[in-house]
Amino acid sequence: MYRILLLLIFIVQCAAAFGQRPNIVFILADDMSFDSVSANNDKIGNMKTPCIDKLMTQGMSFRDAHSGSSVCTPTRYGLMTGRYAWRTRLKKQVLWEYGRPLIEKGRLTVAKLLKQHGYTTSMIGKWHLGMDWYDSDGKLANEHLLISDAIWKKAGGSAERVKACEERIDWSKPITGGPTDQGFDYYFGVDLPNFPPYTWIENDRVQDAPSIPKPKDMFGNDGLMVPGWKLEDILPTLAVKSAKYIAEKSKKDKPFFLYLALTSPHSPIAPSKDFIGKSGISKYADFVIETDWVVGHIVDAIDKAGIGNDTLVIFTTDNGTAPAAKFKQLESHGVDLHNHYKGHKAQIYEGGHRLPFVVRWPGVVKPKSTCEQTVCLNDFIATVADMLGVILPDNSTEDSYSILPLLTGKVKWQPYRPMVVHHDYYGNFAIRNNRWKLVEAKEKSLFDLDADIKETTNIIEKRPRITQHLSATLKKYKESGRTRLKPTSDPKVLIIGDSISLGFTGYVAEMLKGKAVVIHHKGNSKVGPNAGPTIRGVEYIEEWLGQTKWDVIHFNWGLWDMYGWHYEKDDRSPEAYEKRLDKLVTRLKKTGAKLIWGATTPVCPGPENLCKLKVSKETERKYLDAALRVMKKHDVRVNDLHGFMEPQRDKYAISDNNVHFKREGSRKLAEQVAKHIKGALKSD
Repeated sequence: MYRILLLLIFIVQCAAAFGQRPNIVFILADDMSFDSVSANNDKIGNMKTPCIDKLMTQGMSFRDAHSGSSVCTPTRYGLMTGRYAWRTRLKKQVLWEYGRPLIEKGRLTVAKLLKQHGYTTSMIGKWHLGMDWYDSDGKLANEHLLISDAIWKKAGGSAERVKACEERIDWSKPITGGPTDQGFDYYFGVDLPNFPPYTWIENDRVQDAPSIPKPKDMFGNDGLMVPGWKLEDILPTLAVKSAKYIAEKSKKDKPFFLYLALTSPHSPIAPSKDFIGKSGISKYADFVIETDWVVGHIVDAIDKAGIGNDTLVIFTTDNGTAPAAKFKQLESHGVDLHNHYKGHKAQIYEGGHRLPFVVRWPGVVKPKSTCEQTVCLNDFIATVADMLGVILPDNSTEDSYSILPLLTGKVKWQPYRPMVVHHDYYGNFAIRNNRWKLVEAKEKSLFDLDADIKETTNIIEKRPRITQHLSATLKKYKESGRTRLKPTSDPKVLIIGDSISLGFTGYVAEMLKGKAVVIHHKGNSKVGPNAGPTIRGVEYIEEWLGQTKWDVIHFNWGLWDMYGWHYEKDDRSPEAYEKRLDKLVTRLKKTGAKLIWGATTPVCPGPENLCKLKVSKETERKYLDAALRVMKKHDVRVNDLHGFMEPQRDKYAISDNNVHFKREGSRKLAEQVAKHIKGALKSD
């Protein structure tokens, strides 16, 4: 009865997630690392974040979430479009004063997607993705700015071009290329708090024309401001505006999307008067505490409006903490923002781009849950599309992958998701595959994050094959223009197997090229590439199946059950094996795919096998017969790899005491597997 109840709860959760339209409030803090949240860091002293900590108890906290870059502009581009910003004209650094729009005309954004499906969309806060400004004749005032031009760059006429642009701007003219041209019905905020123009922008116009130079003693880049402009007023104003917006929209029938891009704790470090001295540490610590208060204020506004159960809330940040936090000063007060990770904003190290990422969605996301899957902020738009039941256009969201199955608890890992690519201020790249992180900078480095999370030891010379694989994958991602698989009408084939299948799957993919897409994940999650025993299969079957609609599934379990590697304490008898295998085949049949059972290849003929456990031919036969009974029961096609390879084992085996095969043997197996897959694809 208890299991039935759990099943019913799961079905209700899935129904609530897919095809539903909750309100969405996405809160993006600025320059705030994973270790800046007190629930993540036991060495944070008095710089506590109780509101974010509380939010974590109400939903799911991701432990391995990353921004698309270690700086502002590129991260925000990826969040809006699901595409890495290094694919645009911005190859390093950020957009500077009066920079032109980075989001291309016609490109799909998450705001446009939600608006197309009945949402009211609004943004409040920091934009930093460029806008077009006009002169009195209606001509572009910033047309001649280079993407690298900034007021602080004195060489090459950079500062002069920015000043000339500002002088040409007619502040009464509408702005284009900003939030309201990218899918937002309403916008209120600033381009940046530390860049001109120092004035509020509402929709496509400045509220007040900036008319005086910013005082030299006020933090920020030189430029025009509105008289009386106060940096300390920015964050509280954003909080009040957002809470008011939530209260108003909660009374409407249409769902709403609010993207709240905070300006804190980014410079200028400007806590409002009510928070100065709160930490007893520094103004920066006070600013973090105020940022936390804003998060709590917004969540309270949602709950007070009575829409808490109908609202998806996400809190995260755009990159790691900036050196402006003064790390040494904080450490002297017991605050270690490098407790877990090395590096900071602008760097390729984990501290530059690993973020707090918290999701609250009552009835769908389990409270107090955590997720260890590596994810990226680029994934937001694909997740929204998955939630809406929408198929994304081929020419969009090239680097976005839905994490909805993780949020609903359907899976713990996503083995087939693309690797996550990191990028820094200087244009350096890194690529992440589970425990491995390859950095391609002046010095090429490989780190094993499981053993060396603070990236202290370069092991590139010790792991040449892993380095080669990661480097080739990064090169492919750069050249192909996408990390997400391109939609195709070709049949999709999944191979689930053990280390033997790892040896032949690449050959099968080659043999079926142009006829089918063959997938066998390469360990891009904690699940690993090896299906192992049926015990492991039952635990991770949903992860292996993923989100793809499979046409053919070629699978096998058996070798590990016979040998017992790492599972010696579990019941591995032929009877238990048969029951688990029956359960797995029952689940595979529900996919609607054509199933092929690849019978386990012959084991070692010697008295002891690779793991020093004896397996007789009689025992081997018992497992094979058990599998055949299951396949007959479910009418599953059988690919007798055991019978095919047994007469040839001596010729192709690596050794008498090894279950694996030479390359020629793997190719022979691949031919047999490809033949059966072709047959399944041709059959009715």
